[in-house]
Amino acid sequence: MKKIIVKASVANEPRTELHDLLGLTGAEISINHLPAGVGVPFVHAHKNNEEIYIILSGKGKAIVDDEEISLESGDIVRISPNGKRQFFAKKKIPS
Repeated sequence: MKKIIVKASVANEPRTELHDLLGLTGAEISINHLPAGVGVPFVHAHKNNEEIYIILSGKGKAIVDDEEISLESGDIVRISPNGKRQFFAKKKIPS
């Protein structure tokens, strides 16, 4: 059985083949922008396709099947279809 979560970082790589790095079999990829301190207001899973999340900037966390995963710029996360997931952006710290 495949892992529910696969996390990798490509922050310092000029090019990366995600298929091999994450063990992809069929994927959903969406673009989301979460302002600092905001979270996705629901938990969800999928029926068929794994989902890929690429963290472009900032920091935050994902909770997948009650496991908390810290995220930061450059991270890539693959979640199996049945993984129940929710994402949160970290609050900005005032300067």
